[in-house]
Amino acid sequence: MNHVDVLLTGNYYCDLIFTGMPELPTLGSEIYAKDMQLVPGGGAINTMMGLRNLGLTTGWVGVFGTDFASRLIAEWLTERGIDLSLVVRRDEPFRRITVAMSYPQDRAFLTYNDPRVDTIPQLQAAVEQVTHA
Repeated sequence: MNHVDVLLTGNYYCDLIFTGMPELPTLGSEIYAKDMQLVPGGGAINTMMGLRNLGLTTGWVGVFGTDFASRLIAEWLTERGIDLSLVVRRDEPFRRITVAMSYPQDRAFLTYNDPRVDTIPQLQAAVEQVTHA
């Protein structure tokens, strides 16, 4: 691992954000959004990028899987210079997806996490690697 000013732990989220909708969708109906974004999200990612934007070198201890969202977020972070050398790569999906519907007055979320994946032992092992190196 390269030197980092701040090392963060946590899980990523892949956020699909819809905006410009006239109302919340109801059962049996379909509405159209005026815009959408597919971006990294979650507290760990948002904090990492904020620290990086302040000029600090950041690294992350987290987990990625074999799924599309893991690959997308890993590529996005790598392109922005985030050190992923302590990320655990699982040989199975590790999906963490949030769909957000944003309105001027409020917002609504729908989230899915792969429930079978226990990340705590892997994150602890990665932190041990850093603190005992």
